[in-house]
Amino acid sequence: MSPTRGWTSPWARLLNHPILVGLGVAALMLFGTISLLTLPIRPSPPIPANRIKIVTRYPGASASVVNRFVTIPTEASVAAVNGVSYVTGTSREGRSVIRAYLGGGVDPNTVYAEVLSAVNAARNDLPSAARLPEVALVGRQSANQELNVAALFAPGISETAVTRYLKTDVIPRLETVPNIGPVTVFAPDPAIRVAMNPARMAALGVTPGEITDALTNAANLSAAGSLRNAAGVIPVEARNGLGAIGNFQRIPIVTRSGVTIPLSSVADVALGPPSKTFENWWQGRRAVYLAAGVAPGGNILDVSRDVRRMLATIRKTAPPGLELPLIYDESISITRSLRDLGFTLLITIALVVVIVRFSLGTTRAAAAPFLAIVLSLLGTAIVMHLRGESLNLFTIIALVLAVGLVVDDAIVVVEDIFRRINEGETPLDAASASVTRLAPVLAAISSTLVVAFLPLLFLQGLTAALFRPFASVLITAFLLSLLIALTVVPLIALWAGRHSTREADTGPIDRLRDLYARMLAPGLRHPGMVVLVAAVLAGVSGFLYTQAPRNLTPAADGLSVNIFAQGPYGASITYLKAQYHQIQAVLDRLEPGMPDWMVADENAHGLFGGYSFDTPDEALHATKILGAALGKLPGVKAYVNENNGLPGLNGLPIDVLISGQASYGKLLAVAQKVIDAGYASGKFDFLQESPGASQPQYAISIRRNLAAALDVPTSAIGNALADSLSGGTIGHVSLGHTTLDVIPTGPRNTTPAGIGTYTVQTAKGGIVPLADVTRIALRQEPNAIGSWQGLPTVTIQGQPKLGVSLSDALATLNKAFTAQHTIGMSFGYAGPSATFRRSQHENNLLFLMGFAGLFFLLAGQFRSLRDPFVVITTVPLASLGPLTLIALGGATLNIVTEIALLAVWGLIARQGILFVQVAHERARDGHPITEAARDAARLRFRPILMITLALIGGAIPLMLANGPQAVIRYDIGAILATGMASGFILSLFAVPAMYCLVHGRQR
Repeated sequence: MSPTRGWTSPWARLLNHPILVGLGVAALMLFGTISLLTLPIRPSPPIPANRIKIVTRYPGASASVVNRFVTIPTEASVAAVNGVSYVTGTSREGRSVIRAYLGGGVDPNTVYAEVLSAVNAARNDLPSAARLPEVALVGRQSANQELNVAALFAPGISETAVTRYLKTDVIPRLETVPNIGPVTVFAPDPAIRVAMNPARMAALGVTPGEITDALTNAANLSAAGSLRNAAGVIPVEARNGLGAIGNFQRIPIVTRSGVTIPLSSVADVALGPPSKTFENWWQGRRAVYLAAGVAPGGNILDVSRDVRRMLATIRKTAPPGLELPLIYDESISITRSLRDLGFTLLITIALVVVIVRFSLGTTRAAAAPFLAIVLSLLGTAIVMHLRGESLNLFTIIALVLAVGLVVDDAIVVVEDIFRRINEGETPLDAASASVTRLAPVLAAISSTLVVAFLPLLFLQGLTAALFRPFASVLITAFLLSLLIALTVVPLIALWAGRHSTREADTGPIDRLRDLYARMLAPGLRHPGMVVLVAAVLAGVSGFLYTQAPRNLTPAADGLSVNIFAQGPYGASITYLKAQYHQIQAVLDRLEPGMPDWMVADENAHGLFGGYSFDTPDEALHATKILGAALGKLPGVKAYVNENNGLPGLNGLPIDVLISGQASYGKLLAVAQKVIDAGYASGKFDFLQESPGASQPQYAISIRRNLAAALDVPTSAIGNALADSLSGGTIGHVSLGHTTLDVIPTGPRNTTPAGIGTYTVQTAKGGIVPLADVTRIALRQEPNAIGSWQGLPTVTIQGQPKLGVSLSDALATLNKAFTAQHTIGMSFGYAGPSATFRRSQHENNLLFLMGFAGLFFLLAGQFRSLRDPFVVITTVPLASLGPLTLIALGGATLNIVTEIALLAVWGLIARQGILFVQVAHERARDGHPITEAARDAARLRFRPILMITLALIGGAIPLMLANGPQAVIRYDIGAILATGMASGFILSLFAVPAMYCLVHGRQR
């Protein structure tokens, strides 16, 4: 392991070329500063798509029809695609939604192409009236919504006019902003709605089919081609003459007794939304929402600034009575996080420099680690720029952590050079000998963190997506610190050593080292006892790990509060609007003056909305008081949660499935018992089943004998019902530079008796009321049907109480399901719950691969199968501190703390490497094993203590952070601080004892 005597390493030769090293430092600082200032700023790393959403509209079809003829055949086709993990579906009136969740290690774009092909193949098996399926890759739910605008309009302005203005005037101008992403209006395209009047139709003998046929013919689009002559080609356009609403009203429907009946005589024509199923409010005022994203590589701060300027320009020409406030700007929370992290970074640098100054006893010596910090961070910025990475929450936290990590190599080099100078060597000889001797050792200890994080490159899913950039930044900074420690640091130490006045063995660290040596001596005489104690502590670590509460994410501490209020299934928009006013009264009373947004959605049978606050404490307080008050409201099941600030991980964490070949009544009964057991356990704030209980539904059956007697084709009856009630699109027209759908439908409030007044033609041209050939009955049917892999499914979603871990909550629901001894039913997981279980599996694999990687690295370095066990002794001892903190309720095991624990493993292993390297040198020089271990422990005490203090010093500011996402920083800092502290203290005794036990027979 030691270098050959008389051999000088290339690193030592650089001591004679300070100008060359100085030029390299200057270049690194110049290009690093430029790279740092030009890195794009984003909320988070890019999150790959994790599912494919397929939406198929079948206007007018009931949930059961949509499920049988659209959802199930499409699900079966998609589930067979390679790369799809599982498929869930929801069938509602007129709409099928299928979510195909992607498996790990697949290319989303490749799977998307195959799913698209499968959907197109299944299209031939769908009903002809079903619309073309809409297929989209979906990542985090808030993607492309970093900036939100509310279009507030006065009572005299229609929502349709506002929507058209946003799409024709606002969006095209916003899309000119550099680096802006997709801009979306959360409102359907306006349409020409033709509302039939059954009474007037019956009086004039007009059937729904005749109106539909007339509209289809009038709205027909024809490509007329062109005319050619000797001079050129002249295009020909065939116009349908429907350029205004008034033209629609004059469309001739039929001629009765020589009199033409226009559309205005039997229907009302209006420009409006395709269906009135939702409403938006901002601060109690009607609104239309618009959202904009940031393009890949864009800087959200720049985009936000430019969007604000563009909105200021647009407002100058906006119609009277229309306001366009920017109601949500994610750059605000990012700016606060950047400011907090920047302050944390400065504190960390200052704290680390003070620790190094105290440890070395000279200010000049502290200059080397300080310069190592600055150069490593700037060099990392260059690599980030070349790799196309951004400054985001995770990469900035990695840079803060790197401050405490990158000084390690510099500390070891400076400490060794100063020790040699104090032993009588000249500064140049001391620097040359140190870099020659330490180069392989530093390479070994630097590689431990690389090996610990290397498995992230082989994993997929959310953990890898979030933490691969985090690991990349740490590894880059660590490798650059190794290069700097072997080139720049020796020159600074050489300069500082020439002016050193510190006396050897006189400082407090030296006295602490002597005390440690005296305490270690009894343990080296009885190493088996020490190793036994270490083994017991390792067992305690393993036990604590198995019993630790587990969550998918740290505790929520974002600035946004989400409000959800679920109405009964089948609730109309009128019912939901009434509930909105009830909820708004509570919000105004508890949070007076705070702007809130709210959406009522008939298709979702509920309302959702929320607030944005200035601090996480305000958001947490609002969550508590609003949750308690809204939970008591009658008519809705309301709950409130706080945004956790992590991309792709918001929403309800509980998402479990009860599936099987059973009726929905039985599935709902089982689900309700599971929910009752969950509430009885006291561990849940909110639980709900989806779909809910069966709701009233009209069933129209054809009286075939009467229809045959009256010579009415059954297909004509079905077509008449579809024409009058389905609300399907029958054509398109151009109106004011906008293409609009034409949608015939009946009155919005139609009774069963009103349906019977519609007429249908007989085969001979006569008119028969639908009431004569149909029968209407009221029955109970589910108006939404769920499925999982084609099986009937009921979903339970919910939220645990504060302090209840997700693992405990899921186990409680699973136990409640198992206790029912259901046959033919299964209990499964979807959404965040499935992500949680998958992340637990991935992280366990990550720990296993990291542990194995460390073992192989150490075995290769020491060319021994015994020495790795000496070094790896540090790993379970370092885990004891974090796991004890978790057991005491200071944190939970989640994707953040588990990655931090992995980092502790890579960091603490260096303590054992530094010890073993010196112990082997002493043993090769002929010293007994016990004496070699004692000398190594004494010699390496100072650098190991300095490294540990520097790491803890770098973690403390993270633990004391506040503001958005402070819990994430606290979790990382707390795990690192407790892990390094417990690992340092326990390994000081366990590693020398293990070395003596493993090498005890050698002399």
